[in-house]
Amino acid sequence: MSKLLPSQEELHELFDYNPKTGELTWKTNLANNVKTGDQAGTLNQTGYINIKIKSSLYRSHRLVWMWQYGKDPGALEIDHINGNRADNSIDNLRLVTPEENSRNRKKPSNNTSGVTGVYKERKKWRAHLRFNGKRMCKGRYEDWFEAVCARKSAENRYGFHPNHGRIQ
Repeated sequence: MSKLLPSQEELHELFDYNPKTGELTWKTNLANNVKTGDQAGTLNQTGYINIKIKSSLYRSHRLVWMWQYGKDPGALEIDHINGNRADNSIDNLRLVTPEENSRNRKKPSNNTSGVTGVYKERKKWRAHLRFNGKRMCKGRYEDWFEAVCARKSAENRYGFHPNHGRIQ
C-alpha cells in the first residue's frame, strides 16, 4: 500500500502547478532553504523528482496527480507516457495498473537484438513476452525480422503501449 498523500486542499495551499511543464513550485516557505516560487523537489538517482513535506518524502508525480484530480492513486501506478520520469506534465501522466505500466517500459540496457523480447538462442531468434504474469514464447525463427514481427504482433494483440521498448 502506498503512503497516504496530503489532501488536494493542502497541496493547493503548498504549491502552484504548471500542467504544461509539470513543475510544482512552492507557495509557502515550508523550510529555511525553500523560498516562495522555488521549484519543489530534487531529482533522485532513478530519475524521479522527490518532494519532502513535513518530514515525509513523496514522488512528485503522485503529488501532481492528487493536486490535479483530488484522488489518491492508491495501489495504482502513474505511468510517464514518454518514459521521462521527471516530466510531470499532466498530458504525460496516466493512471495504470502495475501490469499496464510494465507494457510501457524502455528497452533493457542489456538487450543485444535491438528489440525488446527478441533474443538469440541456439542459433535461432526467439520472440517472447510477459502478459498476465505469464511468460509466453511467440516462436523461434531463422530470421531476426520474423522474430521481431512476431513480437510486435503480440504487443499489439495484448495492448502494449506504442512506446514500449523505446531506447530512452
